[in-house]
Amino acid sequence: GAGFTYPGTLWCGAGNMADSYEQLGKSTDSCCRIHDHCPHVIHAFSSKYGHTNFKWHSICHCDCDNALKACLRRVNDTSSRVVGQAFFNVIGVPCFDLVYEEQSALNPPLFSPPARCSRYEQLPVAVLRDAVPYDFGGIDRETNTGAEPGPGPGPGPGSGIGQPR
Repeated sequence: GAGFTYPGTLWCGAGNMADSYEQLGKSTDSCCRIHDHCPHVIHAFSSKYGHTNFKWHSICHCDCDNALKACLRRVNDTSSRVVGQAFFNVIGVPCFDLVYEEQSALNPPLFSPPARCSRYEQLPVAVLRDAVPYDFGGIDRETNTGAEPGPGPGPGPGSGIGQPR
């Protein structure tokens, strides 16, 4: 592999420094290696799932980003906190969910006149979601995990807690 990685890791950063899939650095590295092998990715400056990614970094399916966040929280050491803060809070890497939309299965040349489509398919389309901030204490705005419900009516409308992203 090639790229820049966080010190002491082989998989956490832009690209990876590992010679093989089995090679790992610190325990934080296993979280990043799993994330690097996400099955649904839109790489930097490429198009997939009906979305063109003009960012310098890849964008992954939200399930992969959520798994990365949970893994980094389980490790909960200095390197996992730095990687989580950098990825989710500083860079603010968005993620995407897939929805299926009926689209023409025929791809006409770019500058051809519009043609009637004779075959449609349900195709996956990326719907981007903003990064949810990383809090290594286990509480984040999206799921409110780690917080015990307290007395009183709870958060009101507009608080963002418990709201869909």
